[in-house]
This record gives sequence, C-alpha cells and structure tokens, in this order.
Amino acid sequence: MPDIKTTVSVKYQHSDSWHIFSSRDIPGLYVASQDPKKAYDDVGPSIQLLLELNEGIKCRVSAVLPYADFVARMRGDDPAAHESDELVLSDRRFEVVPMAA
Repeated sequence: MPDIKTTVSVKYQHSDSWHIFSSRDIPGLYVASQDPKKAYDDVGPSIQLLLELNEGIKCRVSAVLPYADFVARMRGDDPAAHESDELVLSDRRFEVVPMAA
C-alpha cells in the first residue's frame, strides 16, 4: 500500500445548543451532541467507521486542530486565528491515513 494520506473537510454548526459536524467529503457523516468536546472527539472515529463500512478502507483519522485550539479559535481567544474580530464558523480538517492491511 502506498504511503499516502489526505484530509477531509468537516463543517461545524451550532444550533439550539447542539454542536453539529457534517461533511460533503464523507457521505453519511453527521455527528451531533450538546457536549461540544464529545461531538468534536466523535468525528474522527465516525469517519473511520464510515470509510471502513462504505469503502472497505481501514484508516486512522485525527483532527488537524486539537479541541482546545478549536475552542480558542471559535471564541476568538487566539489572536492569530482571525485577522478581524468577526467570528466566522468555517470548515475544519481531519487527517485520514490508511492503515496496512
């Protein structure tokens, strides 16, 4: 198996106290929880499971941005994260690395 890896884009939404992650890159991905850390931490394992079940691909998936950094950027606590004071919800990246069979 070639030594390859990629990333997938995951969209974050906050609606009625629910933290929701979904992706156009991974059909069927929809993770929601009222606990933001639980929702964030469940995205990687959900992508892994969907890729294995739907595509037969065994892989390891991890967030490119750790949860604490994600929260800091969403709150605007990280001055390097935004060039303006406006809080913008944007896509997040998750790294996908195939595992040897």
